Amino acid sequence: MAGLKVTEHDGGLSFYINGSLQFDTRDEAVYHESLALPAAALASARLRRPLNALVLGGGDGLALRDLLRHVPVAAADLVDYDENVLALGRGAFAPYNAGSLSDPRVSVTCGEASRFLLAARRVYDLVVADFTFPEDLAGCSLFTEEFFGRVRKVLSARGLLAVNAVSPEKFPAAYWAVYKTLRSAGFCPKPLSAAIPSFSAHGYGKWGFFFASPRAITAGELSGLRLPERASYLTPARLRAAMSFNRSSVLFGAGLGRTVRNPAELLGLLHLPSPAPAGAESLDFFSRANSRLPACGFPSDPALWGAETLAAWEERLGAMLRAFDWDSLVSGTGGLPSELAGKLKQELEELKENFSPVLSCSGGTDRLYRTLAALAVLLIVINMAYPDNAFAKGYYGSRRGGSSADTEVVFLSKKAQSPFHGTAFRYLAPMALVPDSTGKLYPAMSLTYKDPAAGNAIKTGSPFYALTADMHLAADGTPFLILPRGYALRLGTDAFVLLKDKGTEELFRFRPEIDVLDSLYNNVQLQRKALDKALASHRKWLAWAAPAGVMLPPVKGDAKELDAMLAIKAALEAAQKKAGTGAISTPGLPGYLKLSPGIYVDAASGAVVFQRDDGDLVSCAMPGLPAVEDAVRMRPSEELSAFVRGLLVAKCKMLPESNPARWLGQLNDDDYKRFITLQ
Repeated sequence: MAGLKVTEHDGGLSFYINGSLQFDTRDEAVYHESLALPAAALASARLRRPLNALVLGGGDGLALRDLLRHVPVAAADLVDYDENVLALGRGAFAPYNAGSLSDPRVSVTCGEASRFLLAARRVYDLVVADFTFPEDLAGCSLFTEEFFGRVRKVLSARGLLAVNAVSPEKFPAAYWAVYKTLRSAGFCPKPLSAAIPSFSAHGYGKWGFFFASPRAITAGELSGLRLPERASYLTPARLRAAMSFNRSSVLFGAGLGRTVRNPAELLGLLHLPSPAPAGAESLDFFSRANSRLPACGFPSDPALWGAETLAAWEERLGAMLRAFDWDSLVSGTGGLPSELAGKLKQELEELKENFSPVLSCSGGTDRLYRTLAALAVLLIVINMAYPDNAFAKGYYGSRRGGSSADTEVVFLSKKAQSPFHGTAFRYLAPMALVPDSTGKLYPAMSLTYKDPAAGNAIKTGSPFYALTADMHLAADGTPFLILPRGYALRLGTDAFVLLKDKGTEELFRFRPEIDVLDSLYNNVQLQRKALDKALASHRKWLAWAAPAGVMLPPVKGDAKELDAMLAIKAALEAAQKKAGTGAISTPGLPGYLKLSPGIYVDAASGAVVFQRDDGDLVSCAMPGLPAVEDAVRMRPSEELSAFVRGLLVAKCKMLPESNPARWLGQLNDDDYKRFITLQ
């Protein structure tokens, strides 16, 4: 018989078994709430009805007290092998356990947990294993694959198991061996630990627990879990912190720990030397099975990630279908032809009646078939509510009534598979290419320029999104007009600045032109409108499809597209501010033809003139062409001459046949070099 000792002190008492502290009433709430409440609260949230509970060990009645106090319990069985502990639970411990062993809902059995499980005829929603520290083979037998397998057989498919384990700080190999044993027995476990002052004072270290379920525990369930407000210790913030573990300690324990099939295996792990001091990096098990762990440490965890994804999907499907307005759907059939309406209404009413058992997860139907059934119905419902989302058809604009005021940008091609779909938008500007709203790609330029908004700081970057074929935006919204042969204009209300691809200096500052800024502003407005529609559509799609992201790489790509869309939206908003309000006016030049913003050719002589940002006209010397008499003379520049020739080559057909500039633009490169040599 175990040696029991109760020590009284100011404010309460301490309880020891064979010299090992079991609890101190001054901080026992830390232990018992960490053990029982996460599993109890989650079981209650899942099943939404009073629970059938089983407590294995825990004859002191304290864990049972927390179940009866904080969650609805229909009936509870408690099994402890030590009749003396049970006597204390009914006597000296009763003021602390609130008389839990005498509660009319509770049935107490003095016996071994393993035998009780073998003979059990009831299915439980919640099982709490509150055993003492396993110091011998008998104690270690309560943490084996066989024992947890017996628990699994009496636990409902959505039920929860809570386990008092060992210290992950003092015995990491044994602790993570229990984790792997739970996995091997068919559970999806979540680890947590708690610093209990009285345990720390005795040198036990931080204490470890698990809560587990045959059905994976999803991140959504944990983040939405409502812990009892009357709990004296455990809060959502403390639960989240309790599920963060030191990385080096986890890897040390996971590398040594194995599934416990023989009690001696666990006993051996408990006698390993203490590990080296742990580092600072931690692993968070709150959000999901930790994907940052190497496969060699947790060989079963990839399957656990898949199980969590499937559970999250099933959870989302059930929530959406429960919230669906079936009555409105049935009544909406009245608008169909009478024969079809009657048949459809009858089928929908039958579906409505029979769907509740599918969602309730009761009965023996396999969960995968329930999920597939729910998925099939959900696809039908979504296709009725959001036709463009259910099968990822995307959104595209249209021109209505022929009015330019109603024009909408085609923000993605009609061939697109999902909103804003395509590799170009998953990796903005891949291989130095710039996508437009239809997914067409253009060569990107590397441009160096001064940013007036940042005190004329020098910036070097590439446009990453194309408003039109020749109007591109940088990530910060800076707009560029792309010109022939590797040149571009940085557009701004202060000046249009001429830049060259991979150049390091500004070549010229032109006077801004209102028609270009208006075109920029209008394009930005139209694209913002279309992008907002695409964003709304894409978010609806991801809200439904996100749980499949782990298993379906295309959904991961859709999530990256959302990031790209948000980045483009930010660039469009910034570009709209840079486009100004249209207060700039640019006088025309009589007798001149415009090659590009700020660049003109005399209609008769072919003389080339620039309009500088201060309004002055500047004559650009070109071989074979005269200077402009009344303009400011500019020093000859090989770079500007090459730029103007590129414009002439691109646009010489717009000039009169008799214009010398037209002839200059028709020369090939070799003839042009010979012509320059002769000048």
